[in-house]
Amino acid sequence: MAADGSRRYIAYVRETTPGTTPDNPTIQTLRVTGGDSINNARSNITSDEIRDDRQIIISRLGQNQPEVTVPIELSFESYDEMMAGACGNDWIGDYDFNPITVDISGAVITDSNSTDLQALGVAPGDWVVISNLEESSEDGVYYVQSVNISDITLRQADRTTAAAFTSATGDEVRITGGFTGGQIDASTNTVTIDATAKTITTATNAMWIDTYRLSEGDAIFFEGFATVGNNGWHVITSISNTDITLGNSTLAVESLSSGTLNFAVSTALLTTGLTLHTYTMEEGFVDIQEYHNMSGAKIGSMSMSIQPDTIITGEFAFTGQKYVPFRNRWQTANTPGTGTSIATTRNPANTNQVFDSYTGSLIFDGQDLGMSDDILITGIDFSLDNGVDRRFALLDRDAKSISQGRITCTGTVSAFFADGELSDKFDEEDEFEIRVRLEDLDENSYLFGWPKAKFTSSTKTISETDVTESFDIAMLGGDNFYNTMYIKKQPKAPS
Repeated sequence: MAADGSRRYIAYVRETTPGTTPDNPTIQTLRVTGGDSINNARSNITSDEIRDDRQIIISRLGQNQPEVTVPIELSFESYDEMMAGACGNDWIGDYDFNPITVDISGAVITDSNSTDLQALGVAPGDWVVISNLEESSEDGVYYVQSVNISDITLRQADRTTAAAFTSATGDEVRITGGFTGGQIDASTNTVTIDATAKTITTATNAMWIDTYRLSEGDAIFFEGFATVGNNGWHVITSISNTDITLGNSTLAVESLSSGTLNFAVSTALLTTGLTLHTYTMEEGFVDIQEYHNMSGAKIGSMSMSIQPDTIITGEFAFTGQKYVPFRNRWQTANTPGTGTSIATTRNPANTNQVFDSYTGSLIFDGQDLGMSDDILITGIDFSLDNGVDRRFALLDRDAKSISQGRITCTGTVSAFFADGELSDKFDEEDEFEIRVRLEDLDENSYLFGWPKAKFTSSTKTISETDVTESFDIAMLGGDNFYNTMYIKKQPKAPS
């Protein structure tokens, strides 16, 4: 019986020790659009012996070099671990416990079910919005001081004063995490709401972008306004360091000149980091019961393509350290059609909506080109390369480890030629920020950002009807907060 491609899967488990598959793992199925199998690209060693009959009689296969490239259509929360693995970091503020049953005492919230909150992503320095407390006046913005397996110790939004909750047992609450938050002293920085323009403006620079790293698409929670409807969750539609526009909200006119305004977001953040994750990748052909895998795999590169009238597509390229063939030590018998998976459990992939190129925003150097009639962008591609390579030693066909090089992030952008603004950036070697935000049909979004980009080439193509221009882009490091690249994840705004 021949295998059907429609019955094949690719799944993964993140490793604790590089190159070692966890015992009795639960593996996660990836959503894929096809692509190559896990291929073991072994070297070929041929003898240099010269014989009088002109024959080559010795050839052997050499080192194991397993690899697989996974083509995807981008969908919400389907590839968060892969993005983190490619960036060599973990998401910050990526959780929304709704509800979670807790016991409360002083500044400490304890999960009644002893869930491993650290494993679920809660970390010191996160900002959380807590709602549905038994004492509703205590709902609001808090700063995470410390976390252990089942306890979160919180501070007030000023980050110094310990939280002081009314004690409760078995309280069902909602804890929504985010990567940033803070407090504005309105007595020294008046906050004004314009209900018509739907803007929140601070009298002096609140550093919404430069300090708090807010951007369009972030869901933000406010507490401290006198008008109840001005508090709660809103979605930022545009932003500067002094002004936040909440284009989808209904606001009331207000001027806050005393007390404090607390805020936090429900946005998770991922930045490029130092250490790539490693995975065991399994490929299964379930109709013929054949399975093989590679371990110690690192993501050598990640790419995305955003083009008109299409689903957003991408690829993750994995470089493996060790290869386990179809006839392997986990199988029940060394005969075809009797293979077994390495997994105790295989979780199915989600069925979330895919992203397309119709909804979102495109920010170049602070300008929303999605709203521009002059600069018409027709496509953006980007890739992140980690410069991975295998380390081999004597007496072993498998690599001992996989090294990682520098982060190389590049891209291309194409546009209809309308004026010289983009060409000027190339000619003058300008460095500028690029942000691309994508939103799905369920109002979930990702924002891909590069704080320090510059054009490295410029070409124009002329046809009978159009003049188009294309630019290669180098995305550089040096930003102290975001590094080379960052990704924001924003579920539909809480309510």
